[in-house]
Amino acid sequence: MKKILAFVLTILLLLQTVPLVALAAETAAGPDPEGRAVTSDADAAVLMSGSAGDAVTWVLTDDGVITFSGSGPMKDYKDQDVFSTYYDPAPWWEYSSRITSVVIGEGITSIGSYAFTEHSSLRSVRLPAGFQSIGFKAFNHAFSLEEIALPNGAVSIDGYAFFFCSGLAHVTLPDTVTYIGEAAFSNCGLTELHIPSSLKTLYPGTFVNCGSLRAVTVPASVARIYSQVFNGCSSLTDIRFEHDYDDPLTFEHDDDRFPAFGGVTNLATRIGVPNRERINPALTEYDWGESGRSVTWYTVNAPEITSHPKDASVEENTSVTFSVTVRGTDLSYAWEYLEPDSDIWQSVGAGGTAASYTLKAAANQNGWKFRCTVSNAWGSAVSGEAVLTVIPVSTMPAFKSHSLVLSGQIGVNFFLYLPKIPGVDYAESYMEFTVGRNKTIQRADFDPSFTNSAGTRYGFTCYVTTAEAADAIVATFHYGNGLALSNEYSVDDYVGYFEEHADQYNQKTIDLIQILATYCLTCQRYLSSVNGWTLGIDHAQMTHAYGGIIWPEKIAEELESLKFVKQLGTSAVTKATYKLHLDSTITLDVLFTVPAGTALTASARFNGNTYTAEQQSDGRYLVRIPGFSAHQLGDMVTISGNAGGAFTVKACPMSYARSVLNNEDSPNAAIFCMGHMYRYYKAVLAYRA
Repeated sequence: MKKILAFVLTILLLLQTVPLVALAAETAAGPDPEGRAVTSDADAAVLMSGSAGDAVTWVLTDDGVITFSGSGPMKDYKDQDVFSTYYDPAPWWEYSSRITSVVIGEGITSIGSYAFTEHSSLRSVRLPAGFQSIGFKAFNHAFSLEEIALPNGAVSIDGYAFFFCSGLAHVTLPDTVTYIGEAAFSNCGLTELHIPSSLKTLYPGTFVNCGSLRAVTVPASVARIYSQVFNGCSSLTDIRFEHDYDDPLTFEHDDDRFPAFGGVTNLATRIGVPNRERINPALTEYDWGESGRSVTWYTVNAPEITSHPKDASVEENTSVTFSVTVRGTDLSYAWEYLEPDSDIWQSVGAGGTAASYTLKAAANQNGWKFRCTVSNAWGSAVSGEAVLTVIPVSTMPAFKSHSLVLSGQIGVNFFLYLPKIPGVDYAESYMEFTVGRNKTIQRADFDPSFTNSAGTRYGFTCYVTTAEAADAIVATFHYGNGLALSNEYSVDDYVGYFEEHADQYNQKTIDLIQILATYCLTCQRYLSSVNGWTLGIDHAQMTHAYGGIIWPEKIAEELESLKFVKQLGTSAVTKATYKLHLDSTITLDVLFTVPAGTALTASARFNGNTYTAEQQSDGRYLVRIPGFSAHQLGDMVTISGNAGGAFTVKACPMSYARSVLNNEDSPNAAIFCMGHMYRYYKAVLAYRA
């Protein structure tokens, strides 16, 4: 039964209505003794799971996602083909036609041979930092796969790894890759290609029959090119070599019928070199004119604009920057502008001679176009045009934007435009926040130092509890002589905005926002069960959450150094317990039981404050330590005291999470809540690093 528990929790998390104000350590919950995964994906049921190596496990859910966790290399598998007569397929093979997404967890270093061979529905693969290698025929005939990005640090791709991935149009190969095996990308749909600058050899047939490939650059590191590397790449019209005259370069063809660039018979090929006066001998000796093909040599150092300026929309008197990215050497830049009613481009003057041009947008520049001409001794290139839209500023205060508090607390920043108004002193202004149906009231005074990155808008912050994460925050700005304006927003609203604009965020921020949203939802479910309130009535429910796999036993092991420590010595303390309050900033309670009539003194220091023991109505003594931000959840606090003898207790919120995850009697919702609190803690640490 226990072996099934962890996977049953996958469904329970989002089907139950189970919510955390206080959870006593004595009634905590723990992992499945077998160490199997607990997932909080509401809509996906587990189909299969198992191991894929000495320290690698996997879970396949019915939404087509297979997720790998653990550390080290994945096991190599075998398939019956010309390369192998021994048959040892991947254990998830029976679902190969249903798997659409592969997620390789952090710590795993490789994908085994034949792991996803002939997985015809596979569309996406996510690889972690620290990933190193892809095995032989790992994605053979995965023809629905459209793109894959190897992280920086990856070193090798074995032969036939992506053989006949006909839908594979984009592949990211970092310069750390030192080996790509024979026919690794044969018959793929690649349209562009970056060959890693650390690669020394192009093995036979590496990119054979990639019929959509139009251009390729061969770095100077490549010293040996074998037969059929680009054979049959019928769209290849632009081949660039970075080799100087003296750089080592050899074409090795075992059979002259299959040269490296053979089978490209219906086009005129351009070949770029660093210096047309000193072309590498291997290039001049190669038979580029096979089948009547015409060849044009050109210098690769002429400017090539790879990223053009983008349209911009800003408020007047706000700085805006236009940029280009250019390939080439000894470059000069000349930025120009074009007014709406003119057909004459004019120089922007000072400041317009670099790859980026910054100006402070004026109202009369609305509709102006900007472009850049890049030149060197070998030629010039003109960028695309970018249009500037200038938004007139308001003459009255106005709410302009929002952001999420990512400092380790939970809340929303409201930003306003505050123009100068005669007789109005914003120093006396303030924001009043009303949160949710329970009408929690907060006040935030004007802080002239709290502005957005451009310094044009002023911010006010409303902090909320996890229970209130989806509740509407009504922000009312009071200024002047009885003047006010209001705006409504929530943490959940911002997560929805984030989903639509995720491409504007870096990966650390994406991870943090997604984990924060999931943490809030799991806490809401747990808190509702503990406090007896109903989601959707007493508090609005988070509508944006992302699930995630929880390994209770693994997390508890990682938190071993943060376990609750009691050194009661000769004191009269008979019991020391603790519990947790999950508010915007988390509060830790430590309770001491002593015989009736026994006096107890105790105190703790945290965040520069001292917290002392107070006797409760039941005779126990309580030390309450508030104000833990997410990045402090693993900060141990020492409570020193005396009760007929000295005693010491050490604890932190992660101590409590460990006890919950280690206790087999803990409710499922508590496991999810503590597991996602741990993920939130780690994500905040990564974000702050």
